[in-house]
Order: sequence, then structure tokens, then C-alpha cells
Amino acid sequence: MTKRLRNSKPDASPGPEEEMAKLLKEQRKHEGKHARLTAELLQTEWAISNIRAKRGAIHNRKISVLNLPNEVTCIIFDYAFVHSVLSPNGSSSSKKIPLFEVVASHVCHHWRFVALSYPQLWSHFRYNSKRGPSLVSLAQFNAYMERSRNVGLELWFNFRAALGDLDDYIRLTRRALRHYKRWKRFTLLSDLESPVIEVHLCMRRGSMSAPMLEHFALCAEKGNGTEGFSGTITSMNGIIFKGGTPNLKSVSLDLTGAFFCLPSIRNVTTLHLETRDESRKFNLPIPLLWDVLTLPPLVDLSIIGDLVPPLAVDYDRLEPIMLPSLKHLRVAMSTLLVYLLPFIRAPLLETLTLKDVDFPPSFATRPHGGVVPISNLYMFPALQSLCFINVSALLVRTTRQFATMTANATEITFSEGTYEENFFTTFADRSLPKEILTPWPKLKVLTFNVETNNLNGLMRLVKNRPKKSVTLRLFDDINEELQICDLTSTTTYAQLARVYKIETIDSNRNWLRQVNWPPSTEESGLDRGLFSEEPDPFSIDEYYDSSSDSDSKPDTHTDTDTDTDWSLHS
Repeated sequence: MTKRLRNSKPDASPGPEEEMAKLLKEQRKHEGKHARLTAELLQTEWAISNIRAKRGAIHNRKISVLNLPNEVTCIIFDYAFVHSVLSPNGSSSSKKIPLFEVVASHVCHHWRFVALSYPQLWSHFRYNSKRGPSLVSLAQFNAYMERSRNVGLELWFNFRAALGDLDDYIRLTRRALRHYKRWKRFTLLSDLESPVIEVHLCMRRGSMSAPMLEHFALCAEKGNGTEGFSGTITSMNGIIFKGGTPNLKSVSLDLTGAFFCLPSIRNVTTLHLETRDESRKFNLPIPLLWDVLTLPPLVDLSIIGDLVPPLAVDYDRLEPIMLPSLKHLRVAMSTLLVYLLPFIRAPLLETLTLKDVDFPPSFATRPHGGVVPISNLYMFPALQSLCFINVSALLVRTTRQFATMTANATEITFSEGTYEENFFTTFADRSLPKEILTPWPKLKVLTFNVETNNLNGLMRLVKNRPKKSVTLRLFDDINEELQICDLTSTTTYAQLARVYKIETIDSNRNWLRQVNWPPSTEESGLDRGLFSEEPDPFSIDEYYDSSSDSDSKPDTHTDTDTDTDWSLHS
């Protein structure tokens, strides 16, 4: 018995391999259970979300933000849309604010129904290439075109400083050209790096007409394939839209490209011929220039560019230039047009703005020598507003002649970067003869934006006038500087304050920078459309705060998020 116990073996325990296999089997069992529970949880969450969406849809069908007739809701949409475009979008220029028409279509079921059924709300489309590729904008454009149905369109494209593939922009313009018969206001801005030759070619074809077109702007710099379109334009008939533009009233063209994208301007009332290139001179054909300067319907004319007349112009036989309807005239960088001012007869002219021009010594002189007597100069009878921006004149005689021509002005603005040789210095800092002792006798408001520590000229300007009869507007910084600086004149600020009613302009709210031209009227207030983000070339900055130029303003145009679904029934 002892022998048997000595030879018997103890029970063997499981080895490491068997224990690992057992644990792995148990782990897989729990993982499978976890996967089933996770799938069940996701399915449950989806079901809850779907139920919530259905409940929300039923709830939205029962309520409306405003329980108003559809016609009244559309009027509200119109007002809110215009306000959203014309109002600043806040202090952050990088923040994207949704377009009003998009917001209105996502408020409630009733608003969405009205918004998607109201074509006018989708008849305005703007695109800015600075914000990247146009792939999303192409889908957006297609949705707008379908939702706007057959109403007139306002289209605004900025291809300057384009980012991305130019083919994207070409596709967008091609799509826009399909709807040219519905164009009401059309604006296209481009530069040498973003050619729009396709647009030019299409609009030159056959008898293409734009029956609804009221405002047309094609500010395209000449180049990149457009050289072949320089041509010789000798009349106002134009070379695009040969089929007719019976309602066209407002035109804006860049002088570098005006020759190859000129529509008929015979019935135009507002005309902009402006260039951004200050270094170039433009040999505008004299027949075309004369046609422009003698357009009977012309009410608003803005010309920016150094026009060089051909030698064939005979100034000795120059006849008066009759502009019977002209009310607002702006001229910049053109000595030729300044020279022609004494020949212009504009009985209705209300505002005259000059910028970056020099009065030539030959201003208001006789053909064969001699000065035109002041009594023989034409005086603009209806003139109210006169503005000088960086205008120079070396001859006192010239300034006196021009002051006589504009004697009826009631509001005058002088904005000069330096005090040397500018129009005001030459005119007011010299002793005035008795016959013009009180220039601009109807003057009521004088805006003075000139760096100076000499106040003698301002004092002479109001000599022999009743005290406080003229309001002197100064920027706040300039006003403070004139009070504390050491003046080189015999006039002190206190003396100035006794004869002028002094008002200050807030530098942070400079309304001189927000130019609205032509001045808003019932006829021409929105001729150029709602969308315009380029700073006006005639805006005025305070010289003591040169860093706050118009380019630093918050951008007032925003694009929608790239996630926006532009399907018609989304």
C-alpha cells in the first residue's frame, strides 16, 4: 500500500496556453455584445433624431413668425434685403454673414414657401473672385436663376485679383450670358490677370439685344487678347448689343477698355468713363469725346483719365459745348476737360467736383492772346456744390476767373494734401481786388480739409460777410491742431471762431468717404444697382489720419457658406 502511494502523481493544472485561449474566448464574447449594443444605440439615436425632425416639421407647419398675407411678407422681404446690402456687416470684415434671402428661406415653413415663391428676392446675384473658386457659386447662380423665373436680373461680378482656375470664372460668365435678355443691371470688373474676352465676343455677335438692360458696367482693363478690339470708334452707336438697348440709362466703362466694349449711349443719362491707371494717357477720339460732351439727355458725367487730344483740334474755332440736361459733373486727372470748362454751357449744373488737376495757364484766354474779361465768362446759374480735391493753380488770375464762373455755389469743399500751390492758397492767400472782395457771395458751408497753420486765407474769404453766416467744417483732429499749434499767420483761432460757425467732422465716421454719386434722386438714386464694393475715387480722407483710407473699410459683401445646399427644394 505504501508502494502504491509512493508511485502515484498529483492532478495536472491548466497550462499558460490553455488559460490564454480561455480568456481570449471570453473577450471576444464581450466584444461581440458591445458591438451589438453599440449598433442598437446608434439605431436608437437615429430613430430619436428622425422623430424629432418629424415633430419639428409638423410644428413649423402650424406656426409662422409673422401671420401676415404673402404680399405683405414680400414687401418686408424687399425692405430687409435692401437694408442688408446697404448696411455695414459689423466690425469684423472676415466674418461671413449669411445672405438675407438665404436666412429668410430658413426661418419657418411659411417664410420658406413665400421666399422660394418670390422671384424678386432671387433676382440679385453678386460674386467676388477674391473669396476663392466659383464652383459653389455656380450652383448658387443656377439656383438663383431658376428661382428668379423671368424677372429682370441684377448681376455683379468682380474677377479682379482672381484666385483659382480662370476656367471657373469663364463658366460662370457663360452661364450669365445665357440670361442676357433678362439683364436689368449688369456689372463686370476684371483686370489683366482675369480676361473676359469671352464676354466681349458674345456681346459683339450678330444683333444681340438686351431689352431690359438699364445699367451696364464693363470695367475691363485692355490686354490679354483684347488688343485686336481697339478699333476706331467715331460715334455713340457702339459695337456691342447692336440689336438695341432701348432702356439703357447708365453706363460705366474703364477708359482702357472703352473702345471694345462700348454700347450705344445715345439715350444714356449717367455716364462713367473712369480708369484706375493714373500713369496712362488716353487718346480718346475727338468725335466720340464731342458726342459725349453734347449728349442732350446726359444728367450725370464722371470722367477720370488724362485725355490727350489730337493735334487736329482747332481751339481757335471751338464752339460752346451745350449740355442742357447736365446736373452733376466730376473730372479727375484731365487737364483737357478743365481747359474746356469755360466752353461748357450747362444751365442745370448743380454739383462740380475736380480732383488731381492743374489749371493750365491758358485757362479762359483768348485764342490769339489776352485774357477773357470776367464779365464775359459764363456763370453756371444753378450751381450749388463745388469740390476741390488736390487741385492746383499757379495764377491768381485763373482762380479769380473760375471763382466768378462758380459764384453761385453755396457749399464748397477744399481738400488738399499740401498748402503749397493749391487752388485755395493761390486764391485766398493773395489780396483780393475790390471787384471780387466777397467771392462766392452765396456761400453757406465751407468744408476745409487742408494741412495748414496759416489762417489768413480763411479770414479773407469771409471778409465783409455777416458774422456766423458761413459754417466752417473741420475734421476733429485738424480743429484741435489749429487751436494749439503756433500759427504763422496774423489770424488766431479765436478770431476765426468769431466770424465762422465752426463744426467738426468725426474722423471715425467720415461721411466724406462714403460718396453717393450721382446724388440720390428719385430718378437716378440706384441706377448703378445695389452692389458696389469698390471705394469711390472721389472720396475724401482726413489728411491727419491718412491710414484710415477707404480700402480699410469692412467689406460689405459676403458669400454664403460653402456647405449651403443650393438645390431648389432643399
